[in-house]
Amino acid sequence: MRIDTIRLDEDSETPLYLKLADFLRSAILSGEAEGGERLPSIRRLSDAAGVNPATAVAAYRILEREGWAVARAGSGVYVREGNAPREAAARNREDGALADLASGRVVVPAGVLDMAAGAPSPGLFPASIFKALMDEVLDRDGGWAFGYQESSGWQPFRHALADYLRSSQAVDADLGDISVISGAQQGIDIAAKALLGSRDAVAVETPTYRGALAVFWSRGAETIGIPVDRDGMDLSALEVAARTRKLRLVYVIPRYQNPTTVCWSGERMRGLLALAERHDFWILEDDLLSDLSFGERRSPTCLKSVDAADRVIYLRSFSKVLMPGLRLGAMVGPRQLRDRMEGAKRATDIATDGLVQRALELYLRRNLHQAQLERLRAHYGEVYASSVRAATSLASLGVSFDPPGGGLHLWLRLPPGISGVALRGAALARGCAVVPEAVYVAGTHESGDSHVRVSFAALSAREAETGIAILGEALAALPALPGPAGLRSASVRPLL
Repeated sequence: MRIDTIRLDEDSETPLYLKLADFLRSAILSGEAEGGERLPSIRRLSDAAGVNPATAVAAYRILEREGWAVARAGSGVYVREGNAPREAAARNREDGALADLASGRVVVPAGVLDMAAGAPSPGLFPASIFKALMDEVLDRDGGWAFGYQESSGWQPFRHALADYLRSSQAVDADLGDISVISGAQQGIDIAAKALLGSRDAVAVETPTYRGALAVFWSRGAETIGIPVDRDGMDLSALEVAARTRKLRLVYVIPRYQNPTTVCWSGERMRGLLALAERHDFWILEDDLLSDLSFGERRSPTCLKSVDAADRVIYLRSFSKVLMPGLRLGAMVGPRQLRDRMEGAKRATDIATDGLVQRALELYLRRNLHQAQLERLRAHYGEVYASSVRAATSLASLGVSFDPPGGGLHLWLRLPPGISGVALRGAALARGCAVVPEAVYVAGTHESGDSHVRVSFAALSAREAETGIAILGEALAALPALPGPAGLRSASVRPLL
């Protein structure tokens, strides 16, 4: 096999070890590397690709896991002989894909419609506006923009956040209550560090956001899944959990919940706040999609705005409505937890990017955010309407759903006997990636795989219609469908 033709694009976001694995896999599929052939040594491969040896080792491990290659102790790595690579890949692909999803990675093969990842399309980012704002900040502040900030955030930006939260969310927060965070994921991590230890109990909606579960598990906490219906979390089940376990925290997404799309009723919100007082637990409210309501309907108020007892830690992310790469958001914590949460923030990253804070302060002060929201609502309103029409047409196949009126995805109920995992594999083979319910369950005691999440965040209206049509074709053919075909190059994104 020739390795002098290896060219890896270092500018894209895909890790180099995945690109190198793609190159080697393609060589095997094309016949350039034949069954039984010894593949290049780690040193030769890393030198030819211009990467470190650890990257080459990681690439070979992927090929071994997928069944394309086998390592022989003291001899090297060899291409599997006969049909073994294809057969092994067919057996292992779905398990590997689900493992990727469970670990927070969305692997989308080239040419596949991405209805799995929840990140917005880069074409919607106000990049030129932010370039101008950053230039202005640098002209004004020079090197000061790159210095360390207060751990809780640059004060003028926190003032702007306080005004923004007051006007847009009815959250009345003092400057000392607000911390600038590097996205909601960091906020979840900070709250967990401040509140949770090994074996502490956390109640979560089930299904729920996988990234939060990963944080809680990393702290050694026990997650207790509480069912969700059309009005929000089942508070009767939560009270049973609170009576039988000492709950430290309840994590919720009350507006356009991920993945179920549910918006909590005002009654459920008030009931949760009452339970928090009665059983002395804290509430972590993750608010990321509430700005994306379409038509006449608007999502209800946030929990924090009616939190008279100061039990709610409120997370507000700009990732879905601005640019996820900015990694910026706000955390409003209870006064009683202020010192603990400030300590957890300092232990996490000392300070958040000062240049970006300064640019976003101008962005909020000049009301540029409102114009961006109107643009997003117009775009996603059209894509949402197309997605709802297309999904409604699947009713003849036994698919149903509740139109959420906002957010960036739909939560499709599958007909009895059809699993989300099976449909995911069938759809992927036909060119559409979705996420099965099994990925979002809270722990080993919870189960469920009767839904798939269909995201339209990165698609046009036409692409969304095409993707859902593919999903229908896959569903109709499921009983006799073989495993998905071999993957070619792929992009890797976080599961959001």
